[in-house]
Amino acid sequence: MYQFDDAYKRYAFNGEAVNDANIRIHKCEPRGFKLRMVFKLGRDYISIHQGISQDGTFTYWCCKHKEDWLAKVSKTRRKIVVFNFGDMIDGSVRFDHDIAIQTMAIKDAMNKRKITYNCIDAQYMLEDVYSAM
Repeated sequence: MYQFDDAYKRYAFNGEAVNDANIRIHKCEPRGFKLRMVFKLGRDYISIHQGISQDGTFTYWCCKHKEDWLAKVSKTRRKIVVFNFGDMIDGSVRFDHDIAIQTMAIKDAMNKRKITYNCIDAQYMLEDVYSAM
């Protein structure tokens, strides 16, 4: 008879999202971080901010935003990346090879767990973007 570990039992039998405990949450933008890139996924946006945390454990912060957030950000400070032509808006660019190269550092930070999020949804959205990078 197979012996299930405790985390798997909690996930499979109780429906607990045990992997969510491994997602680092930072509710507000860390001090000294700057907006680098914005991805538009449907009606939502995820912003990627770069810096170095005070304790040195992460270099990127990812934040999920609703549609109205875009009006609050300066047009000169943002670069909006979209994956579908239907998501194109003023000031956006379609994901291509050049942007894939620019996102290599973000992908590396995700692999090394040097990224934190404002909420769990932001992590799942960035995972969707990761597959395209």
